[in-house]
Amino acid sequence: MPVQMNGKNLCGARLKQARKQKKLSQCELAQLLKKYELSLEQKSISRIEKGERFLADYELLALCRALDISVMWVLTGEE
Repeated sequence: MPVQMNGKNLCGARLKQARKQKKLSQCELAQLLKKYELSLEQKSISRIEKGERFLADYELLALCRALDISVMWVLTGEE
């Protein structure tokens, strides 16, 4: 599924794609992130996925670890 550049944060669209591939809800992802010492609420995850909220570097790392994806893929779409 290609991600379109519409002037929004591309990380959010790729994170949503990865979350859905793992069959996780936003609430489930929020719970999983606690294992990585990151506290994000479902509403924050929703805003990230919509491109309405940007990510801090430590948030991106925790999300990538939780979803078992590479930071490079999230940033560029390439492995």
